[in-house]
Amino acid sequence: MADATEPDPTCPICLQALAGTPPQDLHQTTCDHWFHAACLGQWFRTKRTCPLCRTYQWSRDTELQVPRFVREALLRRLEQQFVQELHLLAVWEN
Repeated sequence: MADATEPDPTCPICLQALAGTPPQDLHQTTCDHWFHAACLGQWFRTKRTCPLCRTYQWSRDTELQVPRFVREALLRRLEQQFVQELHLLAVWEN
């Protein structure tokens, strides 16, 4: 079994060799599995789990990939709550 700090010989997604791949083109998951960055990026377009062990993968990058309509809906809700709190504050101050 390979050391967690060293990639396995092949990418579990495309089954191509990881050896000889530039370091910037490799990605290690939070559960210590290695993949080609492009392969894992494509996987993460539809899933947020490790392709091998299904451990949920969370990072700032995945946070930024939330669909636009979801981000906009959340921002609208936050804006409404902020306006309500400002109104309550104004009422309380009077």
